[in-house]
Amino acid sequence: MSSPKLPPAWSRDPVASETEVRPTRSGSAAPRTDKRKAPRYPISPSFPIKTVLSLADKSVAISGASAPGGRVTLKDGGVRWKDWPATLIDLSATGANLHVNLAAVAFPEDPCRMKFSLGSYRLEIPGTVAHYVCDAHHSICGVQFNFAGAVSEKAFLQILEPVIIGTTLVAAEPVTDAAGRRREDYHGKNSSVLSVWRPHAGGEIHSFDFRLNRYGVRWNAGMTELMTYRVDDRPAPGAGGRPAPKFKLRKAPGRTETVAPMAPQALPLTEAEDEEARWLFCLAVSNLSTAVASDARGFLLSLVVA
Repeated sequence: MSSPKLPPAWSRDPVASETEVRPTRSGSAAPRTDKRKAPRYPISPSFPIKTVLSLADKSVAISGASAPGGRVTLKDGGVRWKDWPATLIDLSATGANLHVNLAAVAFPEDPCRMKFSLGSYRLEIPGTVAHYVCDAHHSICGVQFNFAGAVSEKAFLQILEPVIIGTTLVAAEPVTDAAGRRREDYHGKNSSVLSVWRPHAGGEIHSFDFRLNRYGVRWNAGMTELMTYRVDDRPAPGAGGRPAPKFKLRKAPGRTETVAPMAPQALPLTEAEDEEARWLFCLAVSNLSTAVASDARGFLLSLVVA
């Protein structure tokens, strides 16, 4: 089976920086609910966005400068931060759970900062430690986000939206189309649908179509490139407001005999919409639900991970 490839380099232009949650086990198959009733979505080890947790550095002693909670306050009233590489366990609209090195120290109600990065893309969100628990190998930290305003919250939702799309996919009953091909459909939140075609049950992947809210990405056997499109003509909310990946989801040169059915409402994209579709696709397929067939998950992931 021919596999269209994307360049391995992930990059976006920088963005301005602008829950109380319980720890969960990485790889959970379903979102959980935090104390604020916000669904939490598990993060796969293949998710490409890197995370750093900045905590107050308690190893620095400044005479007379200790603040409540043990954090060290500098003379100018600021906090001396120490960065700790962290691994995301789950995300919600209000916070996150993550694994942190055992050497890190934090207490509930301490201020903190979460830093997300992917290539040149950066997003920093202030927060508060909701809980901090140590086990034999690492610490588990729950962070409640303190968004500075709508701009920073919207920037974070650019990360959360594809996570929701990928993790909420559930399988429908497979069907056989008019050409005798087997179609496997997976439905998720935000109007997302992943359709995978095979010549027969257990056969190799022949084509796919992934609807990501108002956008879509598709590929068919015989194509060396992927194609992006939109499924309606509504104005794109905030089109052009997201920083753009510097790689390209290459466009398909044309239809072939093996092309899967294309929705009649499929429309071409502007450059800004194409960038948004690529961002959604690349993050969603890096965090797919285990309800999606394992070979389909591996194939889609191979398109965006070196």
